[in-house]
Amino acid sequence: MLLTMTENELSRIKIIQDVCDNQITGVEAARRLNLSCRQLSRLVKRFTQFGASGGVIQKAFSVSESDSPKL
Repeated sequence: MLLTMTENELSRIKIIQDVCDNQITGVEAARRLNLSCRQLSRLVKRFTQFGASGGVIQKAFSVSESDSPKL
């Protein structure tokens, strides 16, 4: 499956990668992404577990409630 990412998603991944590589602090990354430090730590954890396509752009694979089948 081929994934295409927007410039915003690529920028987000770059910032998270910089945190993983200790290039910038979590506080600085959270400020740049307009997130809380806790939200950023969750993103970093998902990024280290699943890579760029697994967790950081999770919204691309989520199904909204209106699209899910009704039982």
